[in-house]
Amino acid sequence: MKKILVFAYPFNQIERIVDYSVRFARDLGLPLEFVHVVEEPVIPADPMTSNFNTGGITADTVPNDFVENRSRVLQKVLSIKNASMEIPVSYSFKVVPGSVQILAADISSRNDIEMVLVPNLPDQDSNQPSIDLIEGTDHPVYAFPLESEYHPIRKIVYASDYNEKDMEVVKHLSNIARKVVASITVFHVNKDDKYEAHLKNDGFREQLEQNPALRGIEVTETKSEKIVRGIKDFSKRNYADLVVLLKENKNFIREFFGKSTTKDLVKDSPIPVLIYHES
Repeated sequence: MKKILVFAYPFNQIERIVDYSVRFARDLGLPLEFVHVVEEPVIPADPMTSNFNTGGITADTVPNDFVENRSRVLQKVLSIKNASMEIPVSYSFKVVPGSVQILAADISSRNDIEMVLVPNLPDQDSNQPSIDLIEGTDHPVYAFPLESEYHPIRKIVYASDYNEKDMEVVKHLSNIARKVVASITVFHVNKDDKYEAHLKNDGFREQLEQNPALRGIEVTETKSEKIVRGIKDFSKRNYADLVVLLKENKNFIREFFGKSTTKDLVKDSPIPVLIYHES
């Protein structure tokens, strides 16, 4: 069975991260793997304090007792939280020295990961590690607002260009939707009245109807001059619990959304954002 890998950062918010992750994994019926990366050239004395440094450090520069202390804290928080759940989840954890870049490369090389769960912090500088993971790994990345409590997913909206590459994403989303009993709406943000979106819309809908597992998925479009604003407004009007994007690995979804859409949407989204990478 594949697992959800949780990027356990920042460490001073570990209880909130654990609470959200355990509830999310329970609803999806998947095990969890928590990873906390120590990237601090000067190790603080307090194991609950975390300042991020993207330069990373080598294993021999991290005191063993510091790694052990954080491991004990993480184990304790996980044990207490899981014991309080009516349906406990399976989990593992590790605290390792290194960097986000190293972690991203390791994640991309693995085939046992369903998705990566990262906290979305309100401060842009503090949120850079999560953005680095979104850009650095090939697996789907689920970014959730750290300041929000977990709410069951009942409405999923997928911002699409109605292309063939979107079908694989929709198929994967349909598996998630069945587990959490959610509806799916695929929508296109139309910036230009001359853009013949309805033609692509009709073809995309036909492809969905041809697959019995995808019937019932709604397909529509919305008008907005600004893509990010259009996605946010559509999500809000439709009371979405999760918004989904397809990000091109090298071009930051440049063909349709523009180079900064993913980062702009993630940095202050009030709801979780699930980012897929084009295969």
